[in-house]
Amino acid sequence: MDYSFKNFQKNAIIRFLALDKYNYIKDNLYKCVVSQDTEFQTRFNAFYRVRRDSKWRNTFYTYFESIKNKKNISFDEMLDYMYKETGNIEASFCSKLLSTINPDMPIWDQYVLKNLKLEVSGNNKDEKLENTKKVYKTIIEIENKKLQEPSIQKSIQDFKEYFPEYNLSDIKILDYILWNSR
Repeated sequence: MDYSFKNFQKNAIIRFLALDKYNYIKDNLYKCVVSQDTEFQTRFNAFYRVRRDSKWRNTFYTYFESIKNKKNISFDEMLDYMYKETGNIEASFCSKLLSTINPDMPIWDQYVLKNLKLEVSGNNKDEKLENTKKVYKTIIEIENKKLQEPSIQKSIQDFKEYFPEYNLSDIKILDYILWNSR
């Protein structure tokens, strides 16, 4: 057993960021039928804090399974589907679904929005739905610009050197940085 501070520090970061939980999701997505695999669903729910009823989860995971091989599926398409099926604008969960399928797509999260100084406006659900799509496109634009910043590039490089076993995309690492900057 390695009791060094460096090992302690690394393991603490792994637990804090739930890197093993994320790796499980990433590694098992195409090994299971997500609409039927309760282990995968439980781990996805825990990692992404899915707190919805069984009817909602059934809709979500059935949809997830039906699109998981569509690398070119869009956030807008997912958002429209979930809105039609649930009546809710599920920006956060749609982005997490999209990011799971395509790790080069960013996460929509309250902390990411706050750090990027973004919010959704609208007087009714239809306006909010359309504005949500615009805000997500803005997240993509801002994060792509941030990926060009030397300090972000250095942080990503350092992360990859420290945690090579996780093989995370640059956007996923940037999402972790933005999520953790509260």
